[in-house]
Amino acid sequence: DRAQDRNKIIDLLTYTGQMLPSILLERLAHPMPWYGKRNLIKLLAETGGEKHVASVMPYLSHDDLRVQREAFVCLYKISGKSRKQVLLQMVAKSSEILKPEIIKALIPFCDEEVAVVLGELHDPQNIGAIIRSAAAFGAAGVLIPEHNQGQVTGSVIKVSAGMAFRVPLVSIGNVNSTLEDLKKKGFWIYGFASEGEKKLDEELFDAPTVFVFGNESKGVRLKTMEACDIRLSIPIDKRCDSLNVSASASVALYAWSLKHRIGTFA
Repeated sequence: DRAQDRNKIIDLLTYTGQMLPSILLERLAHPMPWYGKRNLIKLLAETGGEKHVASVMPYLSHDDLRVQREAFVCLYKISGKSRKQVLLQMVAKSSEILKPEIIKALIPFCDEEVAVVLGELHDPQNIGAIIRSAAAFGAAGVLIPEHNQGQVTGSVIKVSAGMAFRVPLVSIGNVNSTLEDLKKKGFWIYGFASEGEKKLDEELFDAPTVFVFGNESKGVRLKTMEACDIRLSIPIDKRCDSLNVSASASVALYAWSLKHRIGTFA
């Protein structure tokens, strides 16, 4: 059986240590059939380390799904103590087919964590301020749609006070599809609105959590709000009509942190 023979050769090469990561990476750069790249990546999973993550990451978008899956397994194995951060990066780099598998691998790291989804925000001041609050209150990451959404620019980085380099920023495709994938994996999705079915201070946040914040003037899109489990509102004094979206994010993330006094908040 050719598959068994191939696995025996791979095991032997790994055991004897003859195929070093530098050689594997050099060979990977050459044109070859999909199975050649898959086998080299499989070897790298057994011999590589954290310093090789960046070199393997591009293969998450290889034309062949079998190479993508081998790259996923390899990155998971070699990422070591940086595994959570690497998985978050993989969500942004992977194909839509592979993305649910990566999100599933993230679940054990997110039992007591919160992520933020930006829904069509455009003001760099708001985007930067939300990223800063996400870092301040221990968010696992900020998910930023590729379309109809302001991106991370110099202005955003400046407003974030450099926190854009401290908290994972994950690029996503379709927001609603991403939310549905997260719900299937056990996350509770909270959309924020001025009129919510539940008040922020009434929620326990006893499951992996995602906060969705919408456009500065229109709020969270109807279809996106329908994809949320709960519509939350923030109680404010009757003298004030509403909060700015970045202020709302700060209040919400702080409320979540009070229920999860872990890490920085311990």
